[in-house]
Amino acid sequence: MGFYFLMKPKLIFNYKQIFEEPFVIYQITKKMTITWGIPVAKAVIFVIVELLMVATRNFWFALGDFIPGLSILLFVGVPYVISTALLKIKPNGKKIYFFLYDLMVYFFTIKLPKSRFAGDQKVLYLTEKEIRFEPCLLERNGREKDATKNTVKSNS
Repeated sequence: MGFYFLMKPKLIFNYKQIFEEPFVIYQITKKMTITWGIPVAKAVIFVIVELLMVATRNFWFALGDFIPGLSILLFVGVPYVISTALLKIKPNGKKIYFFLYDLMVYFFTIKLPKSRFAGDQKVLYLTEKEIRFEPCLLERNGREKDATKNTVKSNS
């Protein structure tokens, strides 16, 4: 009973920092390695922003014509700055790609179909202008006189 002081304290490990480490690429091919790592999330965001800039390249080239060499800086610097800034944003305490995934799921499953919920359950027939219930007939076979009598029975 009183031997709790002899027990070893239980070790508790916090794995939060370990699991929040980003996936990093150090080796591109078998012969090509990088001394610094490239985070996969940053690389994916960089490529997406770069593709969006290529789709609107006329605007970026027009902007880059003001100073010679500015277009190269724009096509490398803007995606880098945007990818770095987006990875620092944590809406609702989530990483940005988890937040965007949850936002898309919400948009396509709830917002777009205009679903309505009450108490975490989907409410059906809200688009109906008039809802009619069938009449229900309740029959009591002689139990009305005993409804309030003898409700509590004694154990004696």
